[in-house]
Amino acid sequence: MATVVLQGELARRCTGGQTELQVDAADYRELLARLGERYPALLAAIRTHTAVAIDGEIFQDPLLEPIGPHSEVHFMPLIGGGAAPSCARARDPLLPRAGEGAGMRGAVDGIVPV
Repeated sequence: MATVVLQGELARRCTGGQTELQVDAADYRELLARLGERYPALLAAIRTHTAVAIDGEIFQDPLLEPIGPHSEVHFMPLIGGGAAPSCARARDPLLPRAGEGAGMRGAVDGIVPV
């Protein structure tokens, strides 16, 4: 499983302080979907307030980038002004609502807090 690393403020606000998560995903899009199942507010914050590095390389548009079983994915605050990420935004509009579509089963597969 890939290791997802969250910076302090993002982790405090969105995952109850978990700074590392283990996620089973084949690409960045699947990684976002799995994170969104467990932490919907984290997904909204990631999409609007963070930069992403996969295995040490920063990406502008990582949607189809592969994620290997030993990959490290770091979410970092954007450099510049603006508000801190808010996890009060409850739902990402790109994900189905609870009960819609596959994968929304109550139990979350593929994410293990470290």
